[in-house]
Amino acid sequence: MKTLLRTFAADERITESALVRQLLEVMLRRSAAEAFPKPQTLEKVSRDARLSVRLAPEDRIRLCESICARHAVGDLCLSSCPACSR
Repeated sequence: MKTLLRTFAADERITESALVRQLLEVMLRRSAAEAFPKPQTLEKVSRDARLSVRLAPEDRIRLCESICARHAVGDLCLSSCPACSR
C-alpha cells in the first residue's frame, strides 16, 4: 500500500501527505453529497481500527495553522497543538 501511494505521489510530483490530503478531500466531498447516517446508526469503532498518518513538516504546519485559526480567541490559541507558537 505504501509503495502504491509513493508511486502515485511521484507520478503527480507531490508529497505522499499531499496525495493523502487530496484523497481525503475527494472522499469527504463525495460523502457530503450523500446523506450522512444518523449518529445512532453509527457503530462503535475499536481503537485498533485507527489510522496513523505521518505528515510532511510543511503539511503539519499548515494543519496546525488551520486548527489554531478555528480555535483561536483573539491571540490566544485554545487548541492543544504541540507545534502551536501562539
